Amino acid sequence: MQIVVGLMCNAAGCPVAVAVFPGNTGDPTTLAPQLQKLRAQFHLQRIVLVGDRGLRTDARIRAELQPVPGLDWVSVLRRPAIQQLAEAGSLDLTRLAETDVLECTDPTYPQERLIACRHPLLAIERARKREALLQATERELDAIVQATTRTTRRLTGQAALALRVGKVRNRFKMGKHFQIAITDTQLRYTRDTQRCAAAAALDGVYVVRTSVAGETLSPPSVPSARIRVWRPWSAPFGA
Repeated sequence: MQIVVGLMCNAAGCPVAVAVFPGNTGDPTTLAPQLQKLRAQFHLQRIVLVGDRGLRTDARIRAELQPVPGLDWVSVLRRPAIQQLAEAGSLDLTRLAETDVLECTDPTYPQERLIACRHPLLAIERARKREALLQATERELDAIVQATTRTTRRLTGQAALALRVGKVRNRFKMGKHFQIAITDTQLRYTRDTQRCAAAAALDGVYVVRTSVAGETLSPPSVPSARIRVWRPWSAPFGA
């Protein structure tokens, strides 16, 4: 058994309120009652919420944040959304490489500011993890190739080969970075250098989305904002 405890803090990180929810409560559903508490109990007229991608989903932003007067938010985009910005030309990765912070706009996020940043240490770690996963995938695929050439109990059949390859793809999640060809008797694969390069271009890149005006929060200060007022977390019952 477990419960969900939500701790509300001010901008300095000092706790000001606490709430307890059933253990099967999802984080996003705890947001609305806390907004009501901020209005009714603390009499706040201007609120800026900072949250992670799970708590500030597009659906929550449209349904619970945008309709509330005096309420703004700071959140971040997921990697697929960042990739879409780059592919659409809204995010200029070349310019971002020349500066630490780059503000951009996109029709998908009307009346919002998008601030792109590149973290060099995160870029190194992302590249290391991806290369490790690519090599692990290649080792498993090599084992399948060897199984198709052994003298006894040779692995054959397109369906059987595809099943083995599918397990490898699901395990390491690197299938999109390979070009794979399967026949009844053979498996061939190569790294998709174009996809690998596209993934590498986004290493260390994160994009903060916010409704706060530039006069209130300048681009360099957005990524370091610390106005987190609500953070629910789960704990074993009785902890």
